[in-house]
Amino acid sequence: MAPEINIVTTSGKKIGQVVRKTKTKKQNSDSIVYKIPCGRCDKSYFGETGRGLRTRVQEHRNDLRNHRTTKAIVLHADQDGHLPNWSEAQTLHTNLTKMQRWLVEAAYIRTENVTNVSPGFFKIHSSIAERIKRENRRHAQT
Repeated sequence: MAPEINIVTTSGKKIGQVVRKTKTKKQNSDSIVYKIPCGRCDKSYFGETGRGLRTRVQEHRNDLRNHRTTKAIVLHADQDGHLPNWSEAQTLHTNLTKMQRWLVEAAYIRTENVTNVSPGFFKIHSSIAERIKRENRRHAQT
């Protein structure tokens, strides 16, 4: 005799989800999109991180010191002889989800004069990129 098989499907919310009070998502001020301008030309490096500007800038400085030639800031320094203006590094947007960070970073890379070598996580059209920057600026708490 073959074993009996029961198939169960669910839809909608579970009772526990309805009864339980959900926590509001904590905002993360370390979840940012940032800019590091070049010290000699009008180009900038744009990036995103969930670890804060200070930590990420230190990592970029280590890349330069250790001459990690796969990194955009190091490539710009090698090819053009320009060093970043570390003291002018700034946070552009805060409290973003990872997906928002990826989208906003890609928008800056698409529309600004950059040292970045990749288009970011998303490849987007410049008209869309301007709108993404504008919309997320409204929601940023900088």
